[in-house]
Amino acid sequence: MRSLNLICALIFSMAITGCQADTNEQSQNDLLAQHGSANGLGASLRVESSMPIDYAKQFRVEYLNDGFKLFTIKDRGQFLLVPENQSIPSDLDENISILQAPIDNMFIASTTSGSSVNSLKEIDRFKYTSNEAEDWYIEDIKKTMVEERLTYVGHHKEPDFEILAREQPDVSIFTAMIDSTPEVMAKLKELDIPVIVERSHAEEHPLGRSEWIKFYGAMFNVEDKAEEIFNKEVEYVNNLPEIKETKESVAIFHITSSGNLYVRNGSDYLVKMAELAGAEYILKDINPEETSIAKIDFETFYSKASEADNIIYIWSSGGKPADIEELVKKNELLENFKAIKTGSVYCTTADFFQLGDSLGKVMKDMSTAFYGNSDDMQYLFKLD
Repeated sequence: MRSLNLICALIFSMAITGCQADTNEQSQNDLLAQHGSANGLGASLRVESSMPIDYAKQFRVEYLNDGFKLFTIKDRGQFLLVPENQSIPSDLDENISILQAPIDNMFIASTTSGSSVNSLKEIDRFKYTSNEAEDWYIEDIKKTMVEERLTYVGHHKEPDFEILAREQPDVSIFTAMIDSTPEVMAKLKELDIPVIVERSHAEEHPLGRSEWIKFYGAMFNVEDKAEEIFNKEVEYVNNLPEIKETKESVAIFHITSSGNLYVRNGSDYLVKMAELAGAEYILKDINPEETSIAKIDFETFYSKASEADNIIYIWSSGGKPADIEELVKKNELLENFKAIKTGSVYCTTADFFQLGDSLGKVMKDMSTAFYGNSDDMQYLFKLD
């Protein structure tokens, strides 16, 4: 019987892996259909191969002749990385933006992108940021600011264009938040500073977010290092312990300083991470097709989540309570929650939302919180 179970488990694993591969191949083909890599490259450039992508569906990297690379981001355009000592093809489509290697003078307004650059040990390429030192929770990046090797150039909605015009970054990297300030995008383009809008937030699978480190690895010609880092995250997930038949349940939420309660929607990536870690999200019926967060009243929250076995509290967004007693003071109904009574309350670390490439380890921490030794965690901590 044990052998039969092992065979069934193996077949199931192979089926899931196959489905993931088929789905991702289709997404990569969709990117090709949308942008058409061969179109617009001119007569001198041709696609020779493409980067293997396992989970991410929002970007594609293709390797061209003579060391050129073509980066495609869904709905955000294409970027041609021109090697040193190579000229820009004269017949290149005008809609393809140019990145001139080496990329060593970057303006990054995306904390997860900064995290990936740091993980690749390429932090010295990161010269300008839209976050002040006290807003960075990644110690290596905070240190570069203290040492004045990384310069704050203003909020992403109002960057200091005088500095940027003078220093001429090789590239600027933003999240989709730049869409709320189109004048910033327009000014950067006027200054001939390429703008990459990364879409890791739109990835369906949590490991798709982490796989964006391979995008930056290709930009810096350190693909092997990026692959090694990403494979470690995949390994964390693949080595999660066997899930019990009776799964632990979890509620994920935070309470603002004004007393408003926000829970994660049913299809949010944190929910998917908790599920991959072996738990059931007890608020799955809250906007089940949506990501991000939803504001709900405490009475509804109590009726739906009071019997959750575990709580994951978004610490940095929720007032940073020092202990369970301080958390309960936010609303007296919390005192009657099962997880509060059993002490199964876990908080995200301060750097949690600045992480882009470590989500496999986060899922391992979630599994440890639900089923293992809660002392052995890096990105979650137990609230006593």
